Amino acid sequence: MPAEREFSRKIAVVVGGGSGIGREVAIQLANARAHVVVADQHVESARAVQVEAARVSSAEAVFAATVDLQSRDSITAALRDAVLQFGGVDVLGIPRRSTRPPPVRISLGPDARDQRLQQLRARAGGGRILKRRTCRDRSC
Repeated sequence: MPAEREFSRKIAVVVGGGSGIGREVAIQLANARAHVVVADQHVESARAVQVEAARVSSAEAVFAATVDLQSRDSITAALRDAVLQFGGVDVLGIPRRSTRPPPVRISLGPDARDQRLQQLRARAGGGRILKRRTCRDRSC
């Protein structure tokens, strides 16, 4: 039996996956046998990359979603779709752009939001929760 590839059984969300570097990353991840969510502001582009990535992987392993980095609701919906489609998220790729996403803060504390993240993580069978903080005055 051949060895698993590096991204086998991993779920990746590639924001900006409809064109450019994001497109190439999505196709390479699909080629490495990851389950890929191609997320882009232009859903037609995301669907075109979904078809390309499915050629090197399988139709069941690739999904297209709409995402607008200026909208928290859009980001949340895309991640929720990834969890519903594949059961979780292991890798989140956001290419560097001139526009920055709204600040997101995820901490591991006792509040209900963090408990919900832990529940999603447990349901997905593990994975990492990446902590990202934005500090404007460098006090953190």
